[in-house]
Amino acid sequence: MTDTKQAKYLKTLGELNTLTKHPTPKAKIKPQSSELVQLPFQKVITIHLSGVDYTLKYGEDLEIYEDMLDEHLAKQPGFYAFYNKILALQKKKVDTLKLEIKELEARLFLVIKTKLSSSPDRKPPTLSEIEAYSTSEKGLKEKRRELLDEQYILDVLWGVKDAWAQRKDSLMTISANKRREWDTELFLNKRKHEREK
Repeated sequence: MTDTKQAKYLKTLGELNTLTKHPTPKAKIKPQSSELVQLPFQKVITIHLSGVDYTLKYGEDLEIYEDMLDEHLAKQPGFYAFYNKILALQKKKVDTLKLEIKELEARLFLVIKTKLSSSPDRKPPTLSEIEAYSTSEKGLKEKRRELLDEQYILDVLWGVKDAWAQRKDSLMTISANKRREWDTELFLNKRKHEREK
């Protein structure tokens, strides 16, 4: 990660952490010698909350480097809680949009029913006629498109939440394997040292 990207990343995390009142994690520039163990995806998503656009670089946050296992393990709970809070806020936003759409549909139903029933020689409008008129309503179309976009972001955040849970399992497995490797190396070095005596 270049210094410019690092600065933008820290600024974005700082803004997000201000929103959630979490301390900003001190991201380090990854050493060149690091071996990338797991890179689920390089993804970024922008989320609009409280009138501000925030960028979540979850691809970078989910990376695991073997030489930083202790740091990753220490930061895992904080990041998991942070992304869960973002998920909850997005879920609230989607649920609010769904309620707004239902309210708009109910108002449109009454307006359209009244409008179609107003002519004296007309039969009462059918449900399908009312629905046809309401689906052509511009405001309702916009709300439904907005809901689709917000639902997409929510679905991505659910996937990110699952990825954080899998990341914890991966960290534990990699850490246990490293411990076994170190124990084996220590044992072999000890035996070698004893033979040399």
